[in-house]
Formats: sequence, C-alpha cells, structure tokens
Amino acid sequence: IVPESDLWKRFTRTLNPAERKRFSKALLKSEANLRSIFDNMDTSYILLDIGLKIVSFNQSAYEGILREKGMELTPGREIIDYTTGERSDNLKKSYDAVLNGQKKGYEVSFLQKDGTLSWYNVKLFPVYIKREITGMIIGIDDITGRKISEEKIAQSDLRFRALVENSHDAITLVD
Repeated sequence: IVPESDLWKRFTRTLNPAERKRFSKALLKSEANLRSIFDNMDTSYILLDIGLKIVSFNQSAYEGILREKGMELTPGREIIDYTTGERSDNLKKSYDAVLNGQKKGYEVSFLQKDGTLSWYNVKLFPVYIKREITGMIIGIDDITGRKISEEKIAQSDLRFRALVENSHDAITLVD
C-alpha cells in the first residue's frame, strides 16, 4: 500500500496512533529494503512516466549513463535528451510501441574513447497500474564480455575452418 493512496488513508484511519506509527515504520523499512535491492543490482534500471520523463533510477543506471554519455540522470528530465543522432528516431518508435503495451528489446554498442566497443542489451517494459499503462521501465545489461567471447569464438572457428579446408592431410573425426 502506498502511503499517499486512498487505500492507505482509509486503512490508517482505522488505526490508533501507535498502530499507525508501527505500520508507517514497517512500510518505510520495506521501501528501504526494496531500494537496497534495486540500487545494488548490476542491471541498470530507469523508470519513466507516460511522458517519458525520468521518475527514478538505480545507481548502476546513474553510473552507466554518466560513463557512456557524460551526463547525469536527472528526475523530471526526458529520457530522449540522453540520445543523439539517428538513434533518437528509432528510440521514439520503440517508446511509442511500449506505451501501447508492447515489450521491446535490442542490443546497442557505443564506441569508447580508447577505440573499443561497449555492448548493451536493452529491454523496455510497460508499467501497468490497474491495467492502465502509466510509464515504462528500461533495463540495461552490459554484454561487452559476452560479445568479445562470441567474436573470439567466431575468429577461432574461421581459423580452424581455413586450416582444415586448406590442409592436404586426411582428417577424420571419431566419436
């Protein structure tokens, strides 16, 4: 129950002051516990309202956006402000689709100052309250390590294939 909700107000009116204080403390503790989990995840999360304004985010999102974009996430700011160039149009389409009830996901890369690529898996989910979409959640996972491993495997496979195809020896695989 959210402290500002009508249900909370009706519920707390039935309590004596001591019970109200105890329930308020329990609610605050529960919120602190959820916030602790939220802030200590590796996945970056950004909560947006229906107008695509930032409502909340975790520490991972704050640090990631600061690192990749050189910008601080700020509640109340539109998420599209953190995107430039041709990606803006594609993101707007994705955001519209999510606000119409779809889930979206994609992989994106960013060129670092040192010339390396960082890769991210981005997922967009609508947020519902009483079957009405009230915003969306953006979840972002760093998949750079996985992408580097995939590239190394692909290069190794190509080398092995070239070696086998260009060899004059007979090669047999036995199980």
